[in-house]
Amino acid sequence: MNSVLTRRRMIGLSAAAVLIAVLFYGARLGPAALANSREITGWVLAGVSVFLLLFNVRKRIPAFPVGRGYYWLQLHIYLGLFSGAAFLAHSEWRLPTGVLDWCLWLVFAGVFVTGVFGIVLSRLVPSRLNARGERVIYERIPAFRTQLAGEVEALVLRAVQEAASSTIAELYVNRLLPFLSHSRNFWAHMLSASDHRQALQNEIHAVRRYLPAEGNAILDEIEARVLAKDDLDYQYTWQSLVKGWLLLHLPLSCAMIPLVVVHVVINYAFGLGGM
Repeated sequence: MNSVLTRRRMIGLSAAAVLIAVLFYGARLGPAALANSREITGWVLAGVSVFLLLFNVRKRIPAFPVGRGYYWLQLHIYLGLFSGAAFLAHSEWRLPTGVLDWCLWLVFAGVFVTGVFGIVLSRLVPSRLNARGERVIYERIPAFRTQLAGEVEALVLRAVQEAASSTIAELYVNRLLPFLSHSRNFWAHMLSASDHRQALQNEIHAVRRYLPAEGNAILDEIEARVLAKDDLDYQYTWQSLVKGWLLLHLPLSCAMIPLVVVHVVINYAFGLGGM
């Protein structure tokens, strides 16, 4: 299966590389071979951009009759990479000068960068989510977090009653309650760091010597739920990244449409030599 995926990726990347090479070769010929290379690269870029936007339509309409979703996604990825090269060829590696062109340049750069970030995420997230705990539906994570916090609170009350010790209660108030209340350690989870987890375990283990046997048994149960909550935070971090990048990528993609239209109209209306 992996060899098949690798072969498909190699085919896709090779096709994108060939298109990029043809594009730059054609643009380099310039006016000697082409009537207006900027105009042609501009229309190529516009056509690719429209196709890339159609992918969102395909996703929102699962019954869309043209092609499987997998092939749309692959075309979206490789044509998205190709669009970066088309953009550079169209701009002739120069920075824009006018306000409108700057807006278009920045929006396109935002779309491209968030798109590449999305590709990286699509490669990383599945393995990351399988690495820590059971996969949990994103929308249900807050409910599971509340459930774990409630279970830990009940265990703390039980420790006070059965073990007649306030040690666990003090640990709960000073350290565990803030940890259990919200999602924590976003950046550490994103970097797959575990120092905070080990530090939390060390703090839990540090109070064991002050507890009777009953208290240690309850502390074992508390520790298991604390680690489960840390696994939930890990899942929340990576799933938030997947959802968060789309909140940037999609609006920027939509914002590009009117900017492109105005850009085309102005260039043709004032005869500025292509798009």
